[in-house]
Amino acid sequence: MVEADLLDLINKGEDSKHQFKVQASHSLFADELETAATFDSFNVPAFSEYYLRSYQEKISDIGIPLQTFLSNKKLMINDHLTIAGLMLFGIEPENIYPQFAIKCTSFPGNVLTTNDYKDSETVRGTLLKQYQAGLYFINRNLHKIPTEKDFNATSKWEIPEIAIREALSNAIVHRDYFINSSIQINLFNNRLEIISPGKLPNTLTEENIRSGIHIERNPIILITLEKDPLFKYSGKGSGIPRILQLCREEDIQVDLVNDVTNNQFKVVFWRKR
Repeated sequence: MVEADLLDLINKGEDSKHQFKVQASHSLFADELETAATFDSFNVPAFSEYYLRSYQEKISDIGIPLQTFLSNKKLMINDHLTIAGLMLFGIEPENIYPQFAIKCTSFPGNVLTTNDYKDSETVRGTLLKQYQAGLYFINRNLHKIPTEKDFNATSKWEIPEIAIREALSNAIVHRDYFINSSIQINLFNNRLEIISPGKLPNTLTEENIRSGIHIERNPIILITLEKDPLFKYSGKGSGIPRILQLCREEDIQVDLVNDVTNNQFKVVFWRKR
C-alpha cells in the first residue's frame, strides 16, 4: 500500500487492516504521510520562531534551502507537507483536516449529554495552538484552590496543572492520525476526561505505560514538540508516571482506560469536590 492510498483511507474515515499492519511494522507512520498542502501552506515565520526558541539558531543559518531541510526532517515529501508538517506549522490546517481538533465540553452533571452543557469549544489550528487553547478551556472551568488562607494569596488548580499538561500533551503527541476523529476534553462535576483517538498501540497495556514503557506512534510530531519550550512535554515514556506521581501527592485518583471497543485511550482525573 502506497502513501496516497493510506491518505485516501484517512480522508474517507475507513478503518483498514492495512493501516494496522503498516503502523505495527514501523515501516510508515501516519504523521509522515503526504497531504494535499504545498509549501505555500507552510507558515515560515511560525517555523522561524519555533526554530529560534528551540535551537537558539536562525533558519537563515541552516545552510541549505528551507524546503530541502523540511524534507530531511520529514515535514515535507514530494513537494507537499506531511501530516506532521501541516499540523505543526501549516497555515489553517483545519481547512484540510477539520477532524484533527480538540472538542472541549463542560457538562453540568456527571453524564455526557448532547445538548446540555455549561461551556463548549472546538479548538482547531496547529497542534501548539490546540494545546494552549485546550489548557485555557480547562483552566476556566476548573475550581481554583487558594495556596494560603490569605484572600490575596495565589491559587492552584484543583487537579495538578502539570499532570493535566502531561495528559493533554500525550494525547496530542500520541493520537492515532489514521482515525478520522478529534481529541476530547470532557469536564464533569466529578471528573475530567482527556480522550485521545486510538487505543494503545500493539502490545502496550495500562500497566506497561504506568512503568514508562512506550511506543512512538508519531515520531516526527513527538521529536518536534518535545524540543519546544512552549509545549512543555516531559519526554518519551515519562509522562504517565509523572501524572500518577503528581496526583498521588495530591490524593487525586487517576484512571487509565485503554478502550479497545471504541478505539480510544482515556485519562480520567477524579475531582474531590
